[in-house]
Amino acid sequence: MLGALASVGCADKFRDRKPAMMLSDSDVDQYIAIATNDPSADERRGAVKRLGKSKQLTDQSVIETLIDVATTDESAPVRATAMLVLDQSESPQACDAALAILREDTQQKLPVDNDSVRSAAIKTIRHCVDENRAAAEELASSVALAGEVVEKDRSRHVRLEAVRMLGCFPKREALDVLISALSQRDFGICYEAEKSLHRLTGESYDCNADDWRIFVSGTANPFANAPEDMPQQTADKRSWFDWNR
Repeated sequence: MLGALASVGCADKFRDRKPAMMLSDSDVDQYIAIATNDPSADERRGAVKRLGKSKQLTDQSVIETLIDVATTDESAPVRATAMLVLDQSESPQACDAALAILREDTQQKLPVDNDSVRSAAIKTIRHCVDENRAAAEELASSVALAGEVVEKDRSRHVRLEAVRMLGCFPKREALDVLISALSQRDFGICYEAEKSLHRLTGESYDCNADDWRIFVSGTANPFANAPEDMPQQTADKRSWFDWNR
């Protein structure tokens, strides 16, 4: 009996040491079982990460598992990891799952203990539009949801993701939210909002909300001069000292 247990343990360790791209279908099935049923959040999260590195990441069974974990797991870190891995799959289904998570969170008044999941979902929506996985119109309802986040979310990190995401949507509602964000007493938020406004319009007004309002109100099509080949939105890696110089 002890020998059998030892062999199982060794097999598990061997499987974990195996290069992720060499995982067999049976290995992936075991990781799916762990990701959805293991009582340990650490084990579930580890299994999700291994699935994300496997060549089977785009298999429908893996995608469905990631959606299930991202939307239902009791642990926020596990859900956030599943959402990020789902984003890596580049599946159009990731876009729908991210929108559903953002919608549920706003309906629940942006729960504080779920901010990591919300951040991952917003980032996924941005990637979906940037990488043409889904048309902006299909995710248009996320603009109003992001407006709720920018105005009310207690997490600075989530608000930053929201203002970056809004830079993907050439809509007046997005402009209104971004201009309003320029009045927040957080230079990081203002900086990212200005970047998103420039991405949408090609204009720059040095984080001056009044100048932006004058521009938008006096222009029939504020998006007419938007740069044609804007790079994908990325977060600047700045230290606390950089932001406070």
